[in-house]
Amino acid sequence: MRPAITLTQRIELKVNSSCPLIKKQVIDTLYSWQNMCFRSANYILTHQFLQDQIGELFYITEGTKLKFSSIHKDADGVLTTSRENTTYQVLSKHFKGMLPSDIYTGMNHMLVKKYNLEREQYWKGQKVLPNFKRDVPMPIKARSIKEITPLPGGTNFSFTLFKQPFRTCFKKNKHNKQTLFHEMMLGNLQCGDSLIQLLKGKIFLLLVTYTEKEKHILSENIIAEASLSTDFPVTVSIGTYSYRIGNKEEFLYRRLAIQAAVQRAQVGAKYCRSANGNKRKLKPVKRYKGIEENYIESRLHVYSRRLIDLCIKHGAATLVLVAQHEKEQIAKNDEFLLRNWSYAALKEKIMYKAQKAGINVIVD
Repeated sequence: MRPAITLTQRIELKVNSSCPLIKKQVIDTLYSWQNMCFRSANYILTHQFLQDQIGELFYITEGTKLKFSSIHKDADGVLTTSRENTTYQVLSKHFKGMLPSDIYTGMNHMLVKKYNLEREQYWKGQKVLPNFKRDVPMPIKARSIKEITPLPGGTNFSFTLFKQPFRTCFKKNKHNKQTLFHEMMLGNLQCGDSLIQLLKGKIFLLLVTYTEKEKHILSENIIAEASLSTDFPVTVSIGTYSYRIGNKEEFLYRRLAIQAAVQRAQVGAKYCRSANGNKRKLKPVKRYKGIEENYIESRLHVYSRRLIDLCIKHGAATLVLVAQHEKEQIAKNDEFLLRNWSYAALKEKIMYKAQKAGINVIVD
């Protein structure tokens, strides 16, 4: 039986070879696969949507209306196989022999499942089909990661993926991810279908693993109430205790300061000497790229971790996010809040950490 918690870890990869030709060949292969996955995603949703819509066209004569289900399950069906298998056959026809079958099989299963969850909204015109980007992640089976071997120094690991050589690129402070690979090598870790993605010139493995919930002594009678705001990112009350996590100067003002620094760099870029085209002129701007995103991501992790630790400390089995729906609606209509306050991201991190700790979250 699958454990209760699903974790996804993003791990940077490098091609495990010192030969430039082999590196180029592997990178070119990955980009080729990713482009085929991009096309596959469009094929899948287009065919699934058409199968629904053709059967619903009211202006077709009654005698020509079709029922898009398998003829093996329904006497009136016109498909020779299941709905999911129809798009699998389309992908097999286009990409068999060029793209590993595990990838397009996983892509088909993942997107057909997504389509079925949202099909009613497509029918009612409440939602449009997704517009996929060319850096769409490629699904892979856990069994595709083979020959995991520790590299000299014990920090990183090498492995093969569809016979392509890779190695991890862990930083010194990524002990938990190193442990994951070590457990995978020993066969002690249960892994699920994962993803591999090429993003901004880097290779990332989005590794899915399964684990049990943490065991803490929690009481159903103790309820924590948390409020998210711009003045104090998190304010939490548990019985007679009250805590404030973070402050405006640390979160909002620091974020605005980073934004101002980016703007100054952009304005000053036109006065920089362009020895190598725009590369030198935009060097200060590039240095700031991602600084705001990384800073906010780090702060939100700290705030959510601190909140869940307080709930565990006081034994609160339930966490209520007070007036959260109302605040999110206000933020949607306020351009400043929408740009500078990450309600959704903080809520997501709180719910993820709470689930792992066995705490029930109620969004008020």
